[in-house]
Amino acid sequence: MKDINSVETEKYEGQTSKGVKHGHGSQGYPLTGEIYKGSFKQDMRHGNGLCVSRKTGVIYRGEFRENNMNGHGIIYCPPGEIIEGTFLNGFLNDGKVKILVRLKAYQYLLFLVFQWRVL
Repeated sequence: MKDINSVETEKYEGQTSKGVKHGHGSQGYPLTGEIYKGSFKQDMRHGNGLCVSRKTGVIYRGEFRENNMNGHGIIYCPPGEIIEGTFLNGFLNDGKVKILVRLKAYQYLLFLVFQWRVL
């Protein structure tokens, strides 16, 4: 299995069942600039995975269900925003947003934390 940074094309590499993506694998999505490495179920991102956007630098590590962020996960947004919580159908449902401000090399100041909950 290739390193996530070496995935270049839409070609899927990984396990299959009955001709569809099923099990662990990796796939690039050239139109969106996304790279995904993780679990697939019946041709969809499903289970734990890592999704990286080469266009924006945003990284999501967490649970997927039917191609959407579902369950616990963390989004890392450059240059220093971290969103951690529970996602439902691709949206943050309950969690915390942290914004870090870089002071010096390897030193960060926790600038802002706020709780998010959908009522």
